[in-house]
Amino acid sequence: MAQINRLPTPADTSLNKVPNLFIIGVPKSGTTTLHGLLEQHPQIYMCSPKEPRFFSRDSEYANGFDWYIDSYFKKADGFRVRGEATPTYLHMHKKTIPRIQECLAGQNAKFIAIFRNPIDRAYSHYWFNRNTKIKLREELSFEEALASEDQRIQGHPEFYEQGIISYAYFRTGQYAEQTQAFIEGFGRENCLFLLFEDLFPDNFPSTIRKIEKFLAVDQVDLEYTRKKESIRFRSKALTTLIRKTSSIRKTIARYLPSRFRSKLKSAVIDFNNVPFKYPDMNSDTRKMLLEKYRPSVIQFERLLERDLSHWK
Repeated sequence: MAQINRLPTPADTSLNKVPNLFIIGVPKSGTTTLHGLLEQHPQIYMCSPKEPRFFSRDSEYANGFDWYIDSYFKKADGFRVRGEATPTYLHMHKKTIPRIQECLAGQNAKFIAIFRNPIDRAYSHYWFNRNTKIKLREELSFEEALASEDQRIQGHPEFYEQGIISYAYFRTGQYAEQTQAFIEGFGRENCLFLLFEDLFPDNFPSTIRKIEKFLAVDQVDLEYTRKKESIRFRSKALTTLIRKTSSIRKTIARYLPSRFRSKLKSAVIDFNNVPFKYPDMNSDTRKMLLEKYRPSVIQFERLLERDLSHWK
């Protein structure tokens, strides 16, 4: 494990910038929507970009905790809650939990995870990789990808170092072990577990009240916004331009302040993202996954203390 700078002493004002909220998972289950909702709250600071991946990406973690705070929480001083949302933290709990514990050095933190029917989550994850990836774009059918999942992951050991869960369609949906690890690591009282449907419009008001109580912040009226469930790109070339450093982006940076660059980038991304309805899953594939997931779902149901019969 890389050496990390310890948490600043209480006399150090940077202590007020240390994150104390982590949205830890799961991918394709509403973490982006939740991040967008919480950043509206005047007592909550949510870092940008949404997913620092500091605790799951080895190269980021090697930069040290002070670098992490300075890079993502420089403006968080004065906020009661300071958070980030990296959905891979839950899945990669074996390395993220010890790292978080070491960096926070006993300071209290809260953890929120949103869970979705693992079959639907896996299928959404698959189509996300197929439609929006430039590198590691999914070329196999869903059935082929499931059948070769273990082999593909073993063939890419760098994924674990980089905090990447590409191709981990089935594995990511085995929630029980991952969730138990965070409960044991940080205490049940510091963990809030939600379901995907808790962020639906009808459930939204009560869910926000539950989150505000959990985070000990004031009740505030937040505008309901939900990110697009599934998209594809109008132009892959435009996507590459947005994501990669180029002479054009450097030129724009020279003449536009950062706040305008951010707005411009958001506008271009919104233009380039087209809603996409992926086809229904093969019924035999769904039945197969239902059987494979059932033991984990039963275990997770007991752990969560919520009825998950609609997953079985």
